[in-house]
Amino acid sequence: KSILTLLYIGRITKAKGIEYIYKALKELKRNMVPFRFILAGNGEDKEEYLDKFSGTFGDDFEYRGVVCGIEKTRLLKESDVFILPSLYEGLPVALLEGMAYSIVPLVTDVGSVKSVVEDGKNGIILGMHSFEDISDAIMRFHNDESLLERLGANAQRSIFEKFNPENYINTLNKIYELA
Repeated sequence: KSILTLLYIGRITKAKGIEYIYKALKELKRNMVPFRFILAGNGEDKEEYLDKFSGTFGDDFEYRGVVCGIEKTRLLKESDVFILPSLYEGLPVALLEGMAYSIVPLVTDVGSVKSVVEDGKNGIILGMHSFEDISDAIMRFHNDESLLERLGANAQRSIFEKFNPENYINTLNKIYELA
């Protein structure tokens, strides 16, 4: 079975659920599920988590720092799963970008996330404060690559349908015509 590339991109802080990711990955390692975890971003808890992730996962962990442009595009192309177990959120652009690259999102139902991610259709909605949900979902993907492929394809399709620039402009024009 192939090794899944897991991605967290954003502010590195406990409020974004980074501790739940750490605990989930420890559970995966304990169950000998192979993975590669990439952390990208910056934040007040960066040093603490760089130490924890690198100390626990060694070569299975990579820190990329703040990414943008071509570097961000490469990162998105090489990832399979986007993990964001945030405790609060608006509508993260990184989520939309990841889904546009067929990356399956594992996210909590906060802010406007559920307006984009449909549980079991184009991603997985996690329970709040649940590292078990994260590790369970990743184990499912490890055991059923067709599930990962199906959700990834649906993620990409939903972004192109809901966030198509042409549709957005047409909708805006209709709103302005009503004014």
